[in-house]
Amino acid sequence: MVEARARNFCLIWTLLLNFQLLVPVFTDDPAQPSPVEEATKDNFVTFVTNNPYLLVLFYDSGCVTCEEAKLTISKLETPELFPGELKKIQISDVDLAASFGAFVTPGFVLFRHGTGSPVVYDGVTVDTENIGAWLTIASDVATKTLTDDSFEHLTQAATGATTGDWLVAFYKDSCSKILFAMESFGVRMKRKMNIAKVDMATNPRLVKRMKVTKCPSVIFYRQGKMYRYEVEKYDTKSLTSFVEGWYKNMKAESVPVDPSSFDELTENIAKALKDQIEGPNRVTFLAIAGGVASLVLLILICACVMSRRAAERKKKLF
Repeated sequence: MVEARARNFCLIWTLLLNFQLLVPVFTDDPAQPSPVEEATKDNFVTFVTNNPYLLVLFYDSGCVTCEEAKLTISKLETPELFPGELKKIQISDVDLAASFGAFVTPGFVLFRHGTGSPVVYDGVTVDTENIGAWLTIASDVATKTLTDDSFEHLTQAATGATTGDWLVAFYKDSCSKILFAMESFGVRMKRKMNIAKVDMATNPRLVKRMKVTKCPSVIFYRQGKMYRYEVEKYDTKSLTSFVEGWYKNMKAESVPVDPSSFDELTENIAKALKDQIEGPNRVTFLAIAGGVASLVLLILICACVMSRRAAERKKKLF
């Protein structure tokens, strides 16, 4: 009897354990991906402003693969290592997509508050695994900021280039869209090379040193040499082709050394003189300059004569 009761107790206990293990399977709801909302031109800016991390699917009504992309983004979950909540929307606006550097549809663009320009997905395949991996990398800013004071210290472009290769974009507000392409390229090339930007409006010494005359300008710094990107096409594919070999077709320039304070002073004096000679007061300036030169020459002659006479008197005394 005791043995039978023990067997029944063990059986009941085993059933309870099995039931406890099975209960979560049937009662817990699996994590569901966040829904994808349809956006319009009227509320698009609101979505970008109110969501720290916003993934946008740009699609076209006539695009065959866009339907598959819609299904993909609906299944996409926030990556485990992603730093915040990911909001997903979709909008049919080809012109708006192009303004952010997404020139093909379907196109994915990640907007991040305070972490740089929007990033365009440049992967070959559109699936949750590849987009999820790209989102993790793209969550942090890739483009560094260089200034007159920090450029040489960080890049060592003219003094040794021990920090690696650098692709640097010189820009102004009027041509700032180059930053979309640079950030997307930077995400793709993260941990392979350095991507940076220079604001031409606030860093005149650097602009002058590198002889940057157009906006935007992209320069590749490699092993003490610099190569100017002359192609009027700014996208990840073109920039990648350039740094991986096409730069060899461009003229290799020695990186200019950062001028000293004395160099800048003498250059400024020379420039001031040139401006006066070529300016509207040219005749007056030349007359004054001639007078000053004549006075200096007369003083030198007098000094030489007096020095010679003093030497002759000294000779007579001895």
